[in-house]
Amino acid sequence: MSIKLIATDLDGTLMSPDHITITDYTVSALEKAHNKGVKIAIATGRPLVLTDNVTDQIPFADYVIYANGAGVYDRNRRKTLCCDLIPNKTAIDAISHFLKQKVFFEVYINGKSHYQTECIAFFNNTDLPQEFLDQIEGTMDAHDDLIEYLGDRGIEKITLYSLEDRQYECFTSKMKELELTTSVSFEGCLEGTSQTANKGTAIANLSNALGITANEVMCFGDAGNDIQMLEWAEFSFAMGNGSDDCKAAAKFTAPSNAEDGLAKTVNEYINNI
Repeated sequence: MSIKLIATDLDGTLMSPDHITITDYTVSALEKAHNKGVKIAIATGRPLVLTDNVTDQIPFADYVIYANGAGVYDRNRRKTLCCDLIPNKTAIDAISHFLKQKVFFEVYINGKSHYQTECIAFFNNTDLPQEFLDQIEGTMDAHDDLIEYLGDRGIEKITLYSLEDRQYECFTSKMKELELTTSVSFEGCLEGTSQTANKGTAIANLSNALGITANEVMCFGDAGNDIQMLEWAEFSFAMGNGSDDCKAAAKFTAPSNAEDGLAKTVNEYINNI
């Protein structure tokens, strides 16, 4: 096996169950692989700004794929390599529709989260740790008129939160009507990106630019928004805590994030520990 790129999801995969910290064991495993010449890419549904705490812990990370593949950021050159945006008209249609539904949602613009002030309380029905929720809310900007703030720009992603079961089908149908790619990264949320934006496409394009093939890429994920990248990479691992769909898409299974599953796999297959 000759791995040249490791791409990993964050929440439920690289991160500890608190969603904030990475264990020393995991940092060490990735750093050893990086020192062997393996590129490290984060692949997350988060906005770019909400990855700063992650890259503070693994400063050697080379790339950040954010907003479910809508953006790719090169940390070494400090530049965004590509953006696959939801067009402005579609974004306005989506925002206008979901403002009428009395549901909390956010949109990502230029790597940061934005929402309309009148939206209902954030994350009503979630089991996410409060410290992590506080971190998320600290990076979000509120606007009295989100559409006015948007102007003529496109958006990277739209995410609906605290959904009840009966809302999923209706809201998924609306997103498909708007020709958006939908995914679910945790219970109670629904995400929409442009028709061509997903983690798999982003990693495939990045690998192609680096001259790396699918059989030289190792991917890790745990949720629905990881499926395309797990299907694409030859050495893809679903975490033990991952969803059934995620496990079906991956070629292999790693121990859970609570068990340092990523680190154990990297040490076994790359670091020979």
